[in-house]
Amino acid sequence: LASRMIAPGFTSCFECSMDSFPKQIHFPLCTIAETPRKPDHCIAYVLFAVNRGLANKSAHALRQEFESLFGSDTKLDKDNPDHMRFIYEKALARSQIFNISGVSYMLTMGVVKNIIPAVASTNAVIAAACVNEAFKALSYCSQSLNSYFMYNGNTGVYTHTFKYERKSGCPVCDAKEIRFEIDKNETLNSFIDKLISD
Repeated sequence: LASRMIAPGFTSCFECSMDSFPKQIHFPLCTIAETPRKPDHCIAYVLFAVNRGLANKSAHALRQEFESLFGSDTKLDKDNPDHMRFIYEKALARSQIFNISGVSYMLTMGVVKNIIPAVASTNAVIAAACVNEAFKALSYCSQSLNSYFMYNGNTGVYTHTFKYERKSGCPVCDAKEIRFEIDKNETLNSFIDKLISD
């Protein structure tokens, strides 16, 4: 986890640090459809089949079964327990075909909703880090302290601070000023058109 204070015009913005975040996990469709190796692959297969993301006989059969149960115009509702149970049961059946263990209802919810498990202690550490950064700013003790804090609990308990530099060409904090002269009778639509064309 990381917490840092962003002072507009003085520090780098949040957009400048986006490259430091881990990339979203995506599964190659060929692995999901042909050679699943993990329980997540089985769940993703059923999810893609129901959402018409795959075009093979098995996926088409899954989609038809989903439509026969819930209606032909029904879209997958990630908050509907019946839809989630359908995904779970079909993923479990697929995992048994490929001799893969570990498909559970909780994992199904995690894959479908992109849920990252959180623990109460994680929330406490995040809250403490945010309060620490706010205290440094409000008490003016941050003048000589770096306002960036990062905690990494995966490899042990330690803290590490580093400074995010402003990213060259950042659309938020490195934006260049552009001046337009407009007529006072000009409409918003014509102004937007002018911005797009220029």
